[in-house]
Amino acid sequence: NTMRDRFLRIKQIYLKGELFADYDFNQEQGDEIIGFMEANQTRLREMSLRMALKIADLTKVSGENWKALAATTCMKNS
Repeated sequence: NTMRDRFLRIKQIYLKGELFADYDFNQEQGDEIIGFMEANQTRLREMSLRMALKIADLTKVSGENWKALAATTCMKNS
């Protein structure tokens, strides 16, 4: 149950098309969120489906600024 294991499970659900089904994202948007989570997996407060959906919510409401907002709200202070 490592961080990598959790990320792989999230990615598996994403690739099945189930993770962001209610968000009406195109493939690029979904890939970008998953890529962001993978690149920052050691800095995220948690690696979970809930975190993926939280980042998706930020993407919906803040458009281009979602990465900065996600960094502020979803990552540990280091």
